[in-house]
Parts: sequence; structure tokens; C-alpha cells
Amino acid sequence: MFNVFGGLLDTLQIEKNDNIALISYHQTDDPIVACGAKPPYWPYPVVPTNYPTAFGTCSIVQRLQNIDYPKNQYKTWIYTGANHAVHDNAAVLGFMLTNANPFLCNTPVNTNIHEKETVLIKQNPVFSDIEFTTPMDAQNYTIMDLSGKIISSGRVDHNSINVSSLNSGFYLLKVNEQLVKFVKE
Repeated sequence: MFNVFGGLLDTLQIEKNDNIALISYHQTDDPIVACGAKPPYWPYPVVPTNYPTAFGTCSIVQRLQNIDYPKNQYKTWIYTGANHAVHDNAAVLGFMLTNANPFLCNTPVNTNIHEKETVLIKQNPVFSDIEFTTPMDAQNYTIMDLSGKIISSGRVDHNSINVSSLNSGFYLLKVNEQLVKFVKE
């Protein structure tokens, strides 16, 4: 399960034998869904006092530790901040993909994803064509969704790949034995 500043209404729903992987990101003072245990929109005085408590990532992690949930089944990034947002989209996506890799059908994910995307792709997000900063002509490529499902494959032509038929979203590109994340708009 991917959890980006989300929460549960009851952490007792989590049991030791669930065998669910959790990759989670949360800011410590998120004003919409607290990292700990508070009603949604907790800092705003206009919120009714009868709102239920939401248990954010900090509370979820405490529950996992209390029930001795296997540490290799969850990874969290608790960021010191006060926003209901991601502080660095690329870094958080890289954290999610890298830590989800063992659970996603052995999808190959490179831990140097940020270095390689800046070296290979001229513009990210891409609109109609992926253009490379280094010569890639005649190299085989594969485009996958984030679950590892192959969307398309072929050969790089004129140092670019036409992606105009792809839906908007996040994708992985494997070319020249390198895996790169890109966003199609």
C-alpha cells in the first residue's frame, strides 16, 4: 500500500498477519490529516468538534511497532514540515518506487533514478516525444507503467521516442540497460 499523507480511522484494523507492504510519506505537522492522531483539519477552528480522529503515518508506524510487524514490510519517510503536500515530488516518488521494488513483481527500479533522468531526458515532463541528451539511436527501449506492465517497446529513432499516444501519468523507460522515470503530460 502506498500512503502519501493519508490516515486510518482505526489502527486496530492493522494486524500482524496481514502481510501487506506499506510505503508511506507524511509531514509531521500536516494540517489536513495529522501525522499522529487528530481530527482532520485539526488546526482550523471552523471544524466541528465531533469529527472522528484520523490516525496518520506516525500513529500507523506506532501500531506496526507495537504488534511487532515485520520491519521489512514497511518503510516510512516522516518529513519535518507543516503542509498537506509533498516537499519534493521527484525525491518522494523515488523513495516510493525504490522501497516498493521488492514487492512489485521484481520490477527493476534504479536507486540512482534522479541522476539518470537528468542525464538522459532533455525535458521531463514530456508532451509528445522523449528526447535524449546523449546519443541513443537504434537502442531498444521499453516503456512500462509503475506496476511494471509493458506499455510499448521499440527502437529509438532520431534520438527520440514518440509518446503522444500515452495517457498522462508516470512511466518507467528502460533504454540502454538504464531505467528512468518520466511524466507524460
